[in-house]
Amino acid sequence: MEGGNLSLEASLSAYRRGATLVTFCQQQLEKVEQQVRVLDGDTLKSLNDPDAVGVAAAARSPDSDADKGDA
Repeated sequence: MEGGNLSLEASLSAYRRGATLVTFCQQQLEKVEQQVRVLDGDTLKSLNDPDAVGVAAAARSPDSDADKGDA
């Protein structure tokens, strides 16, 4: 489309396809966000929050300090 090589009909078709894909992706994102809310007790945490990311990473890490005890 940006190159101007498509006919008007082809451009409109490509635009409609893109709009359909945007809608689909938004719906999928909403479904995944709902699943995260269920798993995380209705509280979404920002990935930009260093505390939230650190806690999540520590929980996944087999070498986290929580597993080492007082050693």
